[in-house]
Amino acid sequence: MKVLAEVGEVDLFTVTTDTRPEDQLAAPADVALGRHMILRTAGAPGGLARLMAWSRDDRPRELARAGREWAGAEAELRNWAHPPYDLIWYEHTLALHAVGNTLAALAPDAAIVVDLDNLNDRLMRYRRRVPPLGSSATGLVGTLPRWAASRVLDLVDERRWRRWQHEVASAATIVTVCSDLDRRWLGVLNCRVVPNCYEPAGPVERVRSFDVERPVFCFVGLLDYAPNADAATWLARKVFPLVRARHPGSELHLVGRYGPVVEKLAGAEGVKLCGRVADMGEVLRRVDVVVVPLRYGGGTRLKVLEGFAWKVPVVSTTIGCEGLEVTDGQQLLIGDTKHDLADACSRIVSDSGLREGLVGRAYRHYEDRFGGELVRGEICRVAREAISSRLRGERS
Repeated sequence: MKVLAEVGEVDLFTVTTDTRPEDQLAAPADVALGRHMILRTAGAPGGLARLMAWSRDDRPRELARAGREWAGAEAELRNWAHPPYDLIWYEHTLALHAVGNTLAALAPDAAIVVDLDNLNDRLMRYRRRVPPLGSSATGLVGTLPRWAASRVLDLVDERRWRRWQHEVASAATIVTVCSDLDRRWLGVLNCRVVPNCYEPAGPVERVRSFDVERPVFCFVGLLDYAPNADAATWLARKVFPLVRARHPGSELHLVGRYGPVVEKLAGAEGVKLCGRVADMGEVLRRVDVVVVPLRYGGGTRLKVLEGFAWKVPVVSTTIGCEGLEVTDGQQLLIGDTKHDLADACSRIVSDSGLREGLVGRAYRHYEDRFGGELVRGEICRVAREAISSRLRGERS
């Protein structure tokens, strides 16, 4: 958004279910927008309503339930938009699905870029392979029927998402993904890679030395997002107890907005639910290890880049660092079972030389591949290519 605003006038239309005050949802002060509208809508319908909507058409569940989430968006956008536009940049496929026809009618000559962010067909595939965790209330047996049913739906949605992503690519001038891995998976000619970028808001300074007696482990993310909630639960219930057995003073901080799934972890030994924080830098200055325990997901992980940028050692699953072109033992440690991930955490605590080497190589990797200037240049190139292609009457 900031980059686009630097090369042309930008109108921003935001649809959200976030209930925070509007000034907290406004664009940052250093982003020079032309106009900005924030439309608040109701959340998604309940599980049965979602399932009924999904069963009546051939869209994935997330798109089938979009009607309520985006209720009124087309009418508001039709009244608010101020065409002509040279470029329309959609954040996620849901935005194109919800208001694409309206904007196509308002600005038929505009180039279209769609940021796919996550390739949801691959996310569905990964999730189908993840075994159930069970819950403290029902146990594994009580969880199995629902888990099995959801995996059947995931199999259907994997195919639906694959088809829909290709339809999006056909409708767009350019689609963007965040890694070469995603570009190869998607397999369309008009796909460009715009890596994820993270820039620390302040100076990268540690406010405490690594505490080998009371190390603080941290998992950061939107913890009401299903892959993150699953990861937090697995980490707190299955992995962290193994870490605590070796390092009894350890703490696990779960940072980010959370819902009922993660709320159940309150009171677990050594686990602290930190909720939403205003300044991520203040968190990362004070923790010893960033853990990214994702068992499924899509895109690339800002969680890992945050750790790299703040010079905090990172431990991750393979899925957690996918697409970042990192190597186990070079920029971070990787473990895919509860025992391997716990072992990796313990190695970080016990070996200062290992910590220092990982942090140094990780920071250089971050600067070389995910620094702000590099990513800003890619965004500019995509925008200009899309507009030029549209003027020539062709896709990229």
